[in-house]
Amino acid sequence: GGGSHRSKGDGENKVKGYTRSGFGKESSANGVITTADGQVYTSCKYGTCADGCGMNQTHSSKYHEQWKADKESFKLPSTHPFMVALAGKGKICLPVSSATAGTNQEQINVAVHQALAQFKSDTAKKLSVLETQSASPDIATAAGVLMNLFQ
Repeated sequence: GGGSHRSKGDGENKVKGYTRSGFGKESSANGVITTADGQVYTSCKYGTCADGCGMNQTHSSKYHEQWKADKESFKLPSTHPFMVALAGKGKICLPVSSATAGTNQEQINVAVHQALAQFKSDTAKKLSVLETQSASPDIATAAGVLMNLFQ
């Protein structure tokens, strides 16, 4: 074979610092599936997709029987990882439990603001690197514009 033959997966021809995730691959953690386009699902191993099971937004395997008994009004507990993930994406509002009422709510608010500030700081740092070290002037310009949003 010729000297320019490229083999797949050997890593020899990878651009330094470049990584990507698999295309169309779904990631799952604690009963939560997040698709490549950011949609959140849970999964039930009982029944078929036609039955409403499989990857869905109504119930997990653990709650299959309760869901099956009352499909119209069944709701997963607010502590279920899927419900927490939906709340994190702003899709639902979880009720405030008595454990988080009152003074604890202020602590939660402070923690949320600290997390947001950390996210903004981390994002601005990464965009700054892109702005100053990118070989593409278009990417550098775009990174500079985006960086202003996080300052």
